[in-house]
Amino acid sequence: MDIYEFLLPDEAITAAVSNACEFFNLPEVPIVNSDGVCVWPNDVHTTFDDVIGVNREQLSDMGIISSDSLKLAYTHECAHRALQEYNSYEGPQEELVCDYFAGIHAGVNNIDADQFEEALGKTKGGTTHPDGAIRVDAIEFGKQIAAEMQAQGITPSFEYCLDRFEDFQAGQTNMVSTDALSENHASEVSFGSAYSKEEYVAKAENCYKEADKYYDKAQRDEKPSDKAHDLEQAEKWRRRGDECISKSRYADNK
Repeated sequence: MDIYEFLLPDEAITAAVSNACEFFNLPEVPIVNSDGVCVWPNDVHTTFDDVIGVNREQLSDMGIISSDSLKLAYTHECAHRALQEYNSYEGPQEELVCDYFAGIHAGVNNIDADQFEEALGKTKGGTTHPDGAIRVDAIEFGKQIAAEMQAQGITPSFEYCLDRFEDFQAGQTNMVSTDALSENHASEVSFGSAYSKEEYVAKAENCYKEADKYYDKAQRDEKPSDKAHDLEQAEKWRRRGDECISKSRYADNK
C-alpha cells in the first residue's frame, strides 16, 4: 500500500461518493482510478451510466483528505451529473454552480467546508475553471442559502437552489473584488455582466431550447400536476432567455 492509498483508502472514497449521490438522489455508479478527480457523463440524458474518476495523488496534494472535504469534492462532481441536461451552464460557470452546490450540501448537512475551501482557494483560473477566490465565494454563498432555507423552513430542491444561484451571478461584481480574478486569466473568467452580446444571445438560445423541451413535454403529460409543473419550468426558462436577450442589448462586444 502506498502513502496515497493509506491517506485515502477505498472505504473513504466510496463513502464520500455514496454520500454525494444520496444528496442529489442520483444512482451510484462505478468509481475508477483516473488522471484526475472527474466524472464521465457518457449519455448526457441519463445518469445511471456515469463514471466517477478518482486520483488519490491529486486529492492528497490539494489537501483534500478529511471525510468532510472528500464529501464536498464529490458533491461537486455529482453536481455535474445533476446538471447534465441544463444547457445554460458551461465551462467556468458550470464549475461555479458545482462549487455552490457543495456549499449547499455543507450548509444543509453540517459538513465542515474549511479544508475544501482552502484547497480550491489556491487554484488558478483558466479557460475551464474559475479563479480560486471566486470558487470559495460560491461555496460560501451556497452555505448562506442553506442557512436561509433552514431558517425559513424551506425544503431544499435542486430547482430552488439553482434559481438562487442566479442571485450569486447578479451580485458577482459586488461580491468579488477585482483582485480575486487571476491577473493572467482575468479575461478568461467571464460571468454575469461580463458576458459579451454574443454570449448573452447564445445563452438565451439555450434557455429557449430548454423552454421548448418543457412545453413539448407538457403537451404529452397526462396528469394535470405533471402538466402544471412542466409548464412552470417552460415559463421559467423562457423568462431566463428573455432576460439574457435584454442584457445583451447593454453588453459590450469583446
